[in-house]
Amino acid sequence: MGIVRWCVHLGPAVSSWAPGRLDVFAGGTGNALQHLWYDGNWSAWESLGGVLTSDPAAVSWARGRIDVFARGADNALKHVWYDGHWSTWESLGGVLTSGPAASSWAAGRLDVFARGSDHTLYQRSYENSWTGWQSLGGDPASTPAAVSWDEGRIDVFSKGTDNTLRHTWYDKGWTP
Repeated sequence: MGIVRWCVHLGPAVSSWAPGRLDVFAGGTGNALQHLWYDGNWSAWESLGGVLTSDPAAVSWARGRIDVFARGADNALKHVWYDGHWSTWESLGGVLTSGPAASSWAAGRLDVFARGSDHTLYQRSYENSWTGWQSLGGDPASTPAAVSWDEGRIDVFSKGTDNTLRHTWYDKGWTP
Protein backbone atom coordinates (compact mmCIF):
# COMPACT_ATOMS: atom_id res chain seq x y z
CA MET A 1 0.00 0.00 0.00
CA GLY A 2 2.64 2.55 0.93
CA ILE A 3 2.26 5.96 2.46
CA VAL A 4 -0.38 8.32 1.11
CA ARG A 5 0.98 11.84 1.43
CA TRP A 6 -1.20 14.88 1.94
CA CYS A 7 -0.91 17.84 4.23
CA VAL A 8 -3.69 17.34 6.78
CA HIS A 9 -4.67 19.88 9.39
CA LEU A 10 -7.07 17.67 11.37
CA GLY A 11 -6.69 14.04 12.38
CA PRO A 12 -7.98 11.19 10.23
CA ALA A 13 -11.04 8.98 10.47
CA VAL A 14 -11.41 5.72 8.58
CA SER A 15 -14.30 3.42 7.78
CA SER A 16 -14.94 0.41 5.55
CA TRP A 17 -18.14 -0.52 3.72
CA ALA A 18 -16.85 -3.72 2.07
CA PRO A 19 -14.00 -6.24 2.28
CA GLY A 20 -10.85 -4.69 0.81
CA ARG A 21 -12.32 -1.16 0.89
CA LEU A 22 -11.09 1.70 3.09
CA ASP A 23 -12.36 5.28 3.11
CA VAL A 24 -10.10 7.82 4.85
CA PHE A 25 -11.14 11.35 5.85
CA ALA A 26 -9.11 14.27 7.23
CA GLY A 27 -9.26 18.05 7.39
CA GLY A 28 -7.11 19.61 4.68
CA THR A 29 -6.55 23.10 3.31
CA GLY A 30 -9.04 25.55 4.79
CA ASN A 31 -10.15 22.74 7.12
CA ALA A 32 -12.36 21.30 4.36
CA LEU A 33 -13.03 17.57 4.58
CA GLN A 34 -10.69 15.57 2.33
CA HIS A 35 -11.40 11.98 1.25
CA LEU A 36 -9.47 9.18 -0.36
CA TRP A 37 -10.19 5.50 -0.65
CA TYR A 38 -8.43 2.20 -1.17
CA ASP A 39 -9.94 -0.68 -3.16
CA GLY A 40 -6.77 -2.37 -4.41
CA ASN A 41 -5.17 0.98 -5.26
CA TRP A 42 -5.28 4.36 -3.60
CA SER A 43 -7.44 7.05 -5.18
CA ALA A 44 -6.45 10.69 -5.39
CA TRP A 45 -7.66 12.98 -2.61
CA GLU A 46 -10.98 14.74 -3.20
CA SER A 47 -12.43 17.67 -1.29
CA LEU A 48 -15.89 17.26 0.22
CA GLY A 49 -16.01 20.87 1.40
CA GLY A 50 -17.29 22.05 4.76
CA VAL A 51 -15.33 23.89 7.43
CA LEU A 52 -14.29 21.48 10.19
CA THR A 53 -13.11 22.52 13.66
CA SER A 54 -12.60 18.97 14.93
CA ASP A 55 -11.28 15.68 13.70
CA PRO A 56 -13.98 13.88 11.68
CA ALA A 57 -15.72 10.65 12.69
CA ALA A 58 -16.74 8.11 10.05
CA VAL A 59 -19.00 5.06 10.19
CA SER A 60 -20.61 2.71 7.67
CA TRP A 61 -23.91 0.91 8.22
CA ALA A 62 -24.19 -0.84 4.83
CA ARG A 63 -22.25 -1.68 1.68
CA GLY A 64 -21.71 1.54 -0.25
CA ARG A 65 -22.86 3.77 2.64
CA ILE A 66 -20.62 6.01 4.76
CA ASP A 67 -21.59 8.80 7.16
CA VAL A 68 -19.06 11.43 8.26
CA PHE A 69 -19.49 13.86 11.16
CA ALA A 70 -17.45 16.80 12.45
CA ARG A 71 -17.87 19.95 14.50
CA GLY A 72 -18.39 22.98 12.25
CA ALA A 73 -17.23 26.58 12.61
CA ASP A 74 -20.45 27.37 14.55
CA ASN A 75 -19.69 24.47 16.98
CA ALA A 76 -22.72 22.53 15.69
CA LEU A 77 -22.54 18.93 14.50
CA LYS A 78 -22.15 18.72 10.72
CA HIS A 79 -22.97 15.62 8.65
CA VAL A 80 -22.27 14.45 5.11
CA TRP A 81 -22.87 10.97 3.68
CA TYR A 82 -22.20 8.79 0.66
CA ASP A 83 -24.89 6.51 -0.75
CA GLY A 84 -23.97 6.28 -4.44
CA HIS A 85 -23.04 9.99 -4.46
CA TRP A 86 -22.03 12.54 -1.83
CA SER A 87 -24.77 14.53 -0.12
CA THR A 88 -24.49 18.20 0.72
CA TRP A 89 -23.55 19.07 4.29
CA GLU A 90 -26.35 19.28 6.85
CA SER A 91 -26.29 20.75 10.34
CA LEU A 92 -27.52 18.57 13.19
CA GLY A 93 -27.28 21.40 15.72
CA GLY A 94 -25.93 21.30 19.24
CA VAL A 95 -23.10 23.26 20.80
CA LEU A 96 -20.14 20.86 20.78
CA THR A 97 -16.96 21.35 22.77
CA SER A 98 -15.32 18.21 21.37
CA GLY A 99 -15.19 16.32 18.16
CA PRO A 100 -17.84 13.65 17.57
CA ALA A 101 -17.72 9.86 17.76
CA ALA A 102 -20.05 7.74 15.62
CA SER A 103 -21.26 4.16 15.77
CA SER A 104 -23.82 1.94 14.02
CA TRP A 105 -25.41 -1.19 15.42
CA ALA A 106 -27.56 -2.06 12.37
CA ALA A 107 -28.38 -0.97 8.82
CA GLY A 108 -30.07 2.42 8.96
CA ARG A 109 -29.03 3.07 12.59
CA LEU A 110 -26.52 5.75 13.60
CA ASP A 111 -25.49 7.06 17.00
CA VAL A 112 -23.32 10.16 17.40
CA PHE A 113 -21.69 11.36 20.64
CA ALA A 114 -19.93 14.57 21.65
CA ARG A 115 -19.21 16.72 24.70
CA GLY A 116 -21.68 19.59 25.01
CA SER A 117 -21.24 23.15 26.25
CA ASP A 118 -22.08 22.03 29.81
CA HIS A 119 -19.19 19.51 29.55
CA THR A 120 -21.42 16.44 29.72
CA LEU A 121 -21.75 13.67 27.14
CA TYR A 122 -24.52 14.06 24.55
CA GLN A 123 -25.96 11.56 22.09
CA ARG A 124 -28.11 11.86 18.99
CA SER A 125 -29.38 8.86 17.00
CA TYR A 126 -30.85 8.18 13.58
CA GLU A 127 -33.31 5.46 12.61
CA ASN A 128 -35.55 6.82 9.82
CA SER A 129 -35.20 10.31 11.35
CA TRP A 130 -32.90 12.11 13.78
CA THR A 131 -33.75 12.29 17.48
CA GLY A 132 -32.98 15.40 19.49
CA TRP A 133 -29.84 15.67 21.60
CA GLN A 134 -29.94 13.61 24.81
CA SER A 135 -27.63 14.25 27.76
CA LEU A 136 -25.95 11.12 29.09
CA GLY A 137 -24.26 13.06 31.91
CA GLY A 138 -20.72 12.31 32.95
CA ASP A 139 -17.74 14.61 32.82
CA PRO A 140 -15.80 13.88 29.62
CA ALA A 141 -12.56 15.82 29.21
CA SER A 142 -11.88 14.44 25.73
CA THR A 143 -13.53 13.56 22.46
CA PRO A 144 -15.45 10.33 23.07
CA ALA A 145 -14.88 7.05 21.24
CA ALA A 146 -17.83 4.81 20.36
CA VAL A 147 -18.22 1.28 19.05
CA SER A 148 -21.00 -1.25 18.59
CA TRP A 149 -20.27 -4.95 18.89
CA ASP A 150 -23.81 -6.30 18.56
CA GLU A 151 -27.24 -5.12 17.48
CA GLY A 152 -28.65 -2.89 20.21
CA ARG A 153 -25.28 -2.49 21.96
CA ILE A 154 -23.05 0.60 22.04
CA ASP A 155 -19.99 1.27 24.23
CA VAL A 156 -18.73 4.84 24.69
CA PHE A 157 -15.38 5.78 26.25
CA SER A 158 -13.81 9.10 27.18
CA LYS A 159 -11.20 10.54 29.48
CA GLY A 160 -12.76 11.98 32.65
CA THR A 161 -11.80 15.30 34.20
CA ASP A 162 -9.90 13.27 36.83
CA ASN A 163 -7.82 11.63 34.03
CA THR A 164 -9.52 8.24 34.42
CA LEU A 165 -11.08 6.26 31.60
CA ARG A 166 -14.88 6.62 31.64
CA HIS A 167 -17.18 4.00 30.11
CA THR A 168 -20.92 3.98 29.53
CA TRP A 169 -22.89 1.55 27.42
CA TYR A 170 -26.32 1.02 25.95
CA ASP A 171 -27.99 -2.39 26.14
CA LYS A 172 -31.76 -1.79 26.44
CA GLY A 173 -30.89 1.35 28.44
CA TRP A 174 -27.86 3.44 29.36
CA THR A 175 -25.54 2.17 32.13
CA PRO A 176 -24.18 3.61 34.43
